[in-house]
Amino acid sequence: MQKGVMGQTISGFVSDSKSGERLLYAGIYEAKTAKGTSSNGYGFFSITPGLPQGEPVVLVITYVGYLSDTLLLNNLTKDTLVNIRLKAGVELKQVEIISGNNAGITSSPGMHRLTSQVIKSLPALGGETDLIKVYQLTPGVQQGHEGTTGLHVRGGSPDQNLVMLDDVPLYNINHLGGFISAFNTDAIKSSTLIKGGFPSKYGGRLSSVLDVNMADGNLSKTGGNVSLGLVSARFTVNGPIQKNKASYLISFRRFYFDLIARPLAQKVNPGSTVGYNFYDLNIKLNKIIDTKNKIHLSFYTGDDKTLAGFKEKKDDGTDYYMQTNQWGNTMAALRWNHLFNSRVFSNTTLHFSRYRVKNNLISENTSNEDKYIAKNTLLSTIGEYSLKSEMEYYITPATSIFGGTQLTYRYFKPNDYTYEASGGNNDLQSGHNHTMLLQAFEGIIYAGGKITRPAGHTLELGGRLNTFAIDNRFYIIPEPRLKASFHHNKNLNSFLSFDVMSQNMHITGNNSIGMPVEYLLPATGKLPPSIMKQVSTGIEYVSPRKIVYSSELYYKHFSRLAMLQDGASLWEGRENWENLFAINGTGRAYGAEFMAAKNQGKLTGWISYTHARSDRKFEDINQGKLFPDQFDIRHTINLALMVKIDENIDLSCAWVFNSGYRLTLPVSKYYVPVTAGDYTHMNELYIYSERNAFKTKPYHRLDISFNFHKQKKRYHRTFSLGVINLYNQRNPNSYYFSTISVFGPDNTSYERVVLMQRSFFPFMPNVGWNWKF
Repeated sequence: MQKGVMGQTISGFVSDSKSGERLLYAGIYEAKTAKGTSSNGYGFFSITPGLPQGEPVVLVITYVGYLSDTLLLNNLTKDTLVNIRLKAGVELKQVEIISGNNAGITSSPGMHRLTSQVIKSLPALGGETDLIKVYQLTPGVQQGHEGTTGLHVRGGSPDQNLVMLDDVPLYNINHLGGFISAFNTDAIKSSTLIKGGFPSKYGGRLSSVLDVNMADGNLSKTGGNVSLGLVSARFTVNGPIQKNKASYLISFRRFYFDLIARPLAQKVNPGSTVGYNFYDLNIKLNKIIDTKNKIHLSFYTGDDKTLAGFKEKKDDGTDYYMQTNQWGNTMAALRWNHLFNSRVFSNTTLHFSRYRVKNNLISENTSNEDKYIAKNTLLSTIGEYSLKSEMEYYITPATSIFGGTQLTYRYFKPNDYTYEASGGNNDLQSGHNHTMLLQAFEGIIYAGGKITRPAGHTLELGGRLNTFAIDNRFYIIPEPRLKASFHHNKNLNSFLSFDVMSQNMHITGNNSIGMPVEYLLPATGKLPPSIMKQVSTGIEYVSPRKIVYSSELYYKHFSRLAMLQDGASLWEGRENWENLFAINGTGRAYGAEFMAAKNQGKLTGWISYTHARSDRKFEDINQGKLFPDQFDIRHTINLALMVKIDENIDLSCAWVFNSGYRLTLPVSKYYVPVTAGDYTHMNELYIYSERNAFKTKPYHRLDISFNFHKQKKRYHRTFSLGVINLYNQRNPNSYYFSTISVFGPDNTSYERVVLMQRSFFPFMPNVGWNWKF
């Protein structure tokens, strides 16, 4: 260090001035030298200005949606710990999406970050705002089937996304068959979607990372909100347990279709029962032990449940039938943030996560003295227990390093089937039973560093070592990462990144013309982990009018992919399920993404265009020929606009267009005689086209919403009125075949098989109310 230059470090946390919520990824820089950094995923920052001895230090702190602030430090003679509290800024409320620019200093490739404000502003199905549907409006992301919350990122499938809530992976993020996601926006503080340039702390999936953070709860006063929509209701309350020391947040959401459907079903058909509901419960507790220690306890559980049945009374007894289907996530995490000194920050996380599907079928028949009972249960479960410890060391403002390790035990119980039956007055007897337990162990070590040059160029180098053990097989997979950002001037940045990712699980899907059904299974000796390599490059330009223009090119190569062979059924072949897969598949995905975002003023939003291709190749599928992926969507246009009409009214709209996804359809059929005893019937068999040869028609839809705000004495009220699918476009959700009669001349007729589509979302008004207190 030069003589007379201060080496003292300023560190601390950036928080909201009213609630005490930590602000993640806030920008901090020294006004004279322009040396800067950003707060990490827990709101912590560390900076060493390096000014001449005795010169005052002026820190400038910025954060999206908040007023910028300055901190003046005189006579800095030792390392200093500060807590910076920013005030929400009315004039910056429109700045809600960040793409590529990290703290206004360097460019970050392949990243989008959203706050809850923009998510709540855009049109929502049934008034239920949804984080996933907003990310579907960003470049490089496809939604999948009509109205669903699937994320197909840069040619990947939904199982190839690492989706985390408070640093814990969730295995399923769908409610209502995928039409609503598992994220209650009232409980969410911030979220980040990463498509390329992955930090080495992330791994385990091939295509993307969606990192979602729950709100901590207000440290100073109690507050909350109540929301009502056409399909669900939400209630959130948060506040201090110990003022400025501990806080809580409780948020509950419920879909109430069953509260209406059950009475109607009873009235129309007495004795019948029908219903569908889902719920989410988020709980978070936080405790500041002292200036260097804080603990977080996070909990989430959510379930979907359908039921259908009847009870009929007869002269000599009753008939009873009930079928229930239930599926959902449960997760819990305990995190400890520890500050060793002004430059070293650590976090330790212990977590549990589980996803399970349970189907029950019960039938009872009583007649006089006889009673017959049959019970069928199908249970599929995946769960994990994990311990992770990570550390960050801020050596200088220009240099930082980090590292961590993680141990995970993961278990799979696919198709755990039980059948029990009794006849007459006999006790219940076990019938067909099948249980399969697969156990795997995963060990991760990762490390990395970041170097910033005086001109603003940055280089991030890192690596991740994935070790995976199952049965008697052990895998070691290195995953190098590199990201270089170039700061050409204050308005122009460019970047280049290279990533290697691996995934220790495979998903099976029903690539049919109906609704998708999927199972998640581990890699094994016969089904090795999949690997993805990606290179991406791009450029970002900020115009004098503060419009951000960005463009990115990417190329991805997949290897060791696994996919169910044509006609294979996991249910029928569960004893030797590994043999049902085509293995060692390869794939590629490449494309170009363009985006223009306006982040300030009364009119804000973005427009994007993506041109992309994605295909796969397996020796045992499609005769070994290359075929397009199901969601090989070549052209996508997204538009999201928000207009501040006045202080009390704002308008938002979203328009999306894509050129259609792909399916495998039968092109002809034939009949084969099958003899069973003395009876012979004709079995119908189909001949299919090449894999995914059929392309659906283009998809497009316009949604619009008005939000009316009113500040009352004790609460703030928002009334939302909007329309989904404003011009009533009939987009396909699924396809099926139907036989129609065609009449010809001379009273002749013949039957013709035609392909039909189902459309779920016509012109649909939406109404929602929100009261914040």
